[in-house]
Amino acid sequence: AYRVLFYIPSILGGSVAVSIMWRNLFGDSGLINGVLAAIGLDPIYFFKSPGLALMTLILLAAWQFGSSMLIFLSGLKNIPKDYYEAAEIDGAGKIRQFFNITVPVLTPIIFFNLIYQTIMAFLTFTPAFIISNGTGSPRNGTLVYSLYMYQRAFTDFKMGYASALAWILLVIVGLITILLFATSKFWVFKENEEVRLMREQKQNYFFDAVILVAAFLMLYPIFWLLFSAFKPSSDIFRTATELIPRNWTLENFTKGFEGIAGIPFIRYIFNS
Repeated sequence: AYRVLFYIPSILGGSVAVSIMWRNLFGDSGLINGVLAAIGLDPIYFFKSPGLALMTLILLAAWQFGSSMLIFLSGLKNIPKDYYEAAEIDGAGKIRQFFNITVPVLTPIIFFNLIYQTIMAFLTFTPAFIISNGTGSPRNGTLVYSLYMYQRAFTDFKMGYASALAWILLVIVGLITILLFATSKFWVFKENEEVRLMREQKQNYFFDAVILVAAFLMLYPIFWLLFSAFKPSSDIFRTATELIPRNWTLENFTKGFEGIAGIPFIRYIFNS
């Protein structure tokens, strides 16, 4: 039953209701400041300091760690007990067993959660939007990358620029993932290398063609996003039904690295 209690926040954490609750919890007259006042301490104005406001988002993300925790729990259950029994025979204590058996065997789980949580951090939107009322305040302290894209797309209606930001994000996440995979050979434990046997399979070309067409229809919004990044802002809605740009441009990408309204590109990357 306790596992369910730990898992519930990961289900509810991304909802609007929880974000509103979190904003009220850390508000000027919220529960946290109420407790501080009850014990005679000065209130903490979380949403007037960029660093403290960002900390509330970090705490909310940590509160939603239930799904990753279950993956860790599954990994712990799959560690063979023979490892620990052999270590005890050799005289290894609990601490040494933890660092020499548990942690190394769990490194594939750590690696998976690291990549997954990194990607999800860049996709954080709802808590930042609700807590800052969509502004990224105070002083852009909660302006995460996805919120910045939303502002450019649906507040300024700069769809081309927002599309370019989306592809810049894809490149950034891709580079981080490649870096993690490149370094994984130095710290991720592999018990056995599986031998893969290549088997010839009879091709069903009609089935493949149907799947290809279905995949194109499913990915059409992605293609539209891709090509919109190369369209001038004035052409985004005027030629919305046209997939291929009439006039190709790279200005959306160059603006993506410059930032708008004095907000440096690195700032909202760092917030995410």
